[in-house]
Amino acid sequence: MAKLKNFKYEYFNPILIKPCGWIKDQLTTQLNGLSGHLKDFWKDISESAWIGGNYDSWERVPYWLDGYIPLVYLLNDKEGIKTVKFYIKNIVKRQQKDGWIAPINAKRDTYDVWGIFIVLKAMYDYAYITNDSKVYDSIYKALKALDKHIDKYPLFNWAKYRWFEALVVIYPIYNIYKEEWLITLANKLHNQGFDYFNYYLNDFPKSKCKMKEWNYETHGVNNAMAIKSYALYSLLTSSNEDIKKSNYMLDMLNKYHGNIMGTINADECLAGRDPRQGSELCLIVELMYSLEIMSQITKDSKYLDQLERLAFNALPNAISSDMWSHQYDTQVNAPFIKKSDELLWTNNGSESNIYGLEPHYGCCTSNFHQGWPKFVISSVGYNKKGIFINSLIPLKIKSENYNISISGCYPFFNDVNIKINSKLNTKLYIHIPHNAKEVTINNKVFNKTGYIILDVKEGVNKYKINIKTKGEFITNYDGYSLVEGNLVYGLKIDEEIVQINKDQPNKELPHGDFEYHNKSKFNYCLNSLSYRTVEHKVNKNISPFVSKIYPKSYYVPCNEVKYEIKGNYVNLSKDIISKCIDKEFIPIAINKLHLGTLTLKGEHNE
Repeated sequence: MAKLKNFKYEYFNPILIKPCGWIKDQLTTQLNGLSGHLKDFWKDISESAWIGGNYDSWERVPYWLDGYIPLVYLLNDKEGIKTVKFYIKNIVKRQQKDGWIAPINAKRDTYDVWGIFIVLKAMYDYAYITNDSKVYDSIYKALKALDKHIDKYPLFNWAKYRWFEALVVIYPIYNIYKEEWLITLANKLHNQGFDYFNYYLNDFPKSKCKMKEWNYETHGVNNAMAIKSYALYSLLTSSNEDIKKSNYMLDMLNKYHGNIMGTINADECLAGRDPRQGSELCLIVELMYSLEIMSQITKDSKYLDQLERLAFNALPNAISSDMWSHQYDTQVNAPFIKKSDELLWTNNGSESNIYGLEPHYGCCTSNFHQGWPKFVISSVGYNKKGIFINSLIPLKIKSENYNISISGCYPFFNDVNIKINSKLNTKLYIHIPHNAKEVTINNKVFNKTGYIILDVKEGVNKYKINIKTKGEFITNYDGYSLVEGNLVYGLKIDEEIVQINKDQPNKELPHGDFEYHNKSKFNYCLNSLSYRTVEHKVNKNISPFVSKIYPKSYYVPCNEVKYEIKGNYVNLSKDIISKCIDKEFIPIAINKLHLGTLTLKGEHNE
């Protein structure tokens, strides 16, 4: 029998997790927005071929369920759970006798089985949460059919470049059924899949891809997914070299295409480090998922800082505060958001950075739902040796061995209380961001970051935590970005929201399309790397990303400079046209218009 390594720690079943405070507010807003209502009007979901309709038979319902399932179980939403059961029941009911799971109208010889990979992920999540043996059996049969199918029709297109996503399902199904053909299937997928590491060694682009030269290899979402591929495969090979390959790929992406929000510039293909370039929303949530998986495989806290940077900056930036609209491409520097045919993107269209139902393309409309729920689930893990607090967001967990409570308003405030009522003696691993200046836990000072390891005794344990952070300017591309902890701050630009495309189907309120027009000046450079801070009173139970009320502003000395607008982007010159004035900087995800990277006076490179 094959020796399949396990994750270094597991996540708690979502039904055991109770989100609290601002994160509950965030999830509730998501459910009340597009996540909970696409099924009511968007025909790719409401009339999908997956449930017997005549619309999308490929990735859209699977993508949506992959986020909607954990969302409704985290919130214990009764109507949402009924909806999930309806979709899962109809997908299983339509499974063919030989196990083929794709909709009946999909021709097998031309069907890209990427759609099957995702639906099996969603089905597995449901089966794990509910312990539904019928769904487990359905997944087993579907993998049997897939195994035979790829012998006759080897992987192509998206499945070839995303082969590793199937391992997320194959491994736990193997642990249930213990049948060796599942390991053979995993190896078969690996052998038919694209060899990313060889590509990274020989052909990886170290600058922006050429305009309009689209391919699977440079596609941003593919690369965000693929960084976990070798780490996942290492569970089968037990090879440390495979983990090194994943780390190498992540390092290359961050070095040559990373931005200050923790994401990768790719609009739609890899686009260098210019803060004016975009990052696709699908890329943001898939990169988050990859980092969550890699942290489980390695128990290495280095992935968690980038994960938090994505969750607290890139993800809320890409979605409107009411979560009824979203961008396709999100920018570090966005002085205005509007339709334009004069584009900086590598491939994307004129509406890619507006907020809407499905700007440019609908994949992100169906896929963004996984971002927040999976982040919440990944924030706490466990194994036989201890409990892992990966992000100090507020929540409660009640499991067989532990009652865990994390209270506070992290990352907006850095005082956190943890209470653990444990049935056994164990260890507590608390992730502290790498740029924290000092950490105090129960009056003891720790001058280290990463995981801090503490004892948990049988009975009640209390931990009072204070993380000292300080705003600092970080060199980024040809300028500087202001960061405190894992929150990125940017120049606040007054904005006016203007509805567009009113005459198009499905673009009525509340799920309309919107431009954001600037109502204040944005053409500034930094006069110096200094600041003063102003504190604001806020309700700590309401998400700042929802309320747009934030606890702190930085005031930074700036100079106005000349500028030139070109379509959907701006060129700033180094010609100073004003005296030094203090400008307000706020968390980059609060305001949709912002500059997250500014040049320093005298240092601008055009």
